[in-house]
Amino acid sequence: MNNTPVFWNTQGKIMYNTEKNFFDYETSMSVNYNNKLARKVLLTIMKIFNRPSILNTQTSGIAIWTYNDLKNTIFYKLPTIFNEIIIRDEYLDTKNTILFLTVSYHLDLNEVYVNSLNNYHNYISYDSNKKMIYVKSRTLEENLVVLNTFLNNNKLVKNDIKNKIKNDMISLNKKTGNDFVNNMKKFINNINNIGNIIQLPKYIDNTNILNNTPKSEIITDEISEENE
Repeated sequence: MNNTPVFWNTQGKIMYNTEKNFFDYETSMSVNYNNKLARKVLLTIMKIFNRPSILNTQTSGIAIWTYNDLKNTIFYKLPTIFNEIIIRDEYLDTKNTILFLTVSYHLDLNEVYVNSLNNYHNYISYDSNKKMIYVKSRTLEENLVVLNTFLNNNKLVKNDIKNKIKNDMISLNKKTGNDFVNNMKKFINNINNIGNIIQLPKYIDNTNILNNTPKSEIITDEISEENE
């Protein structure tokens, strides 16, 4: 009989514990979030960026990866452009989509984009004093899609924004392997080029991390059924 501890992975399958000390059995089984998708995303991001500086795994808990957690890291083979990542266990007993993940980016947003923020108010806010943009989503991939959409389609009307983001996610979800990674790299490079990202310190070239960055679960509106 195999006595190796097991945990439920982000796809709901039983997996055996590995040598990765930053993602252990005890952590994966102790997250008591009401929002089950937020729990899955939390565990996935921990595989990429290790344990966050702030982690409350109880109901209505929060996880925060700070600037210090994210510096010297990579995401899809490129320097990490996230300044901070926050997950909150937010849950409503409705069909409404809950954007429980907030990512901040340190950038100098041009006035042409500042003037169009109102159309994106459900997804994006900006602090011009801190030069920090805050983007809401459900996964890191979706977060990049939202920001990329804003930077490339800032004139979209409110009714078209949600559909544009959803369609981009559906298209992205159909891609696999290197094709998926290359598309994520395009999003990141485009955000860097247009958004004037204020870069984190130079990252460490870690081949193991480069080749094993987990793909977060790509989601569409249908995923909200998991919270029923």
